[in-house]
Amino acid sequence: MTEATTTTTTEGAPQGAATTAITAANGAGDQQSWINSIPENARDYVNNKGWKSQTDLLTGYQNLESKLGANRVVIPKDGDTASEAEFRKALGVPEAADKYDIKLPEGATVDKAFLDTAKGWFHEAGLTPKQANALASKWNEHGAKITADAEAAWKQQNEADFENVKKEWGKEADANFAAAQKALRAGAKAAGIDPKVASEAMEQALGAAGYAKFLAFFGKGLGEHHFVNGEGHSGGSHFTPEAARARMDMLKKDSGWFQKFQNGDVAAQTEWKNLLAAAAAQ
Repeated sequence: MTEATTTTTTEGAPQGAATTAITAANGAGDQQSWINSIPENARDYVNNKGWKSQTDLLTGYQNLESKLGANRVVIPKDGDTASEAEFRKALGVPEAADKYDIKLPEGATVDKAFLDTAKGWFHEAGLTPKQANALASKWNEHGAKITADAEAAWKQQNEADFENVKKEWGKEADANFAAAQKALRAGAKAAGIDPKVASEAMEQALGAAGYAKFLAFFGKGLGEHHFVNGEGHSGGSHFTPEAARARMDMLKKDSGWFQKFQNGDVAAQTEWKNLLAAAAAQ
């Protein structure tokens, strides 16, 4: 009776517990076997992720792919125009160059031809609108700096040249500057333009030194004779020797005046005679 009870007990509940234990042991063994099959440097990563089996790993990859798949952009290979078109579209590159909306500084003067050309470059390079505007902004900043630096350098050089002219003229500086002002006012009035506009244009073209000397030369001439015609001279009889020689050099290059002189024009021949006399005077 005691043996039967013992046998029953062994074949009953104790047998079920043993089966469960064996199954768990086999599962643990499979898990450990799978982990051991992974390169050693990746085992900690797998354990940290909590992956117990290949199924866990596959599930994790599927979840990752589903999250990334919608926003995935394939980088096209060279020459693959179809993939490149899709790539540009995904990035947000406009379909055409004229679709770029370039933001320019407030009050900026727009060179439309250049802007359109630049848009073509942006589109050819495959820039997004944000990239195109960033590049345009940097270009405008650089251009403004170049202009400001050039203006500052020009102003500094002009001031230095002006001081050199004053030193060169010495005691005659005030008289020469007064003569220059007289020439500027007379010339601007004759041409019907604002003296300030004329002054800025001439200084820009000739520089401070050339501008002052040029006007002073003609201003002195105005003090010695009157404008009697559109050419601004009265025959050369009241020129200083230096002014006469300068006038003669100018007339030699004037084909229209020289033609009159050759044809016996009285005014031209009289002027030349007077200039010769003035140039030879001491």
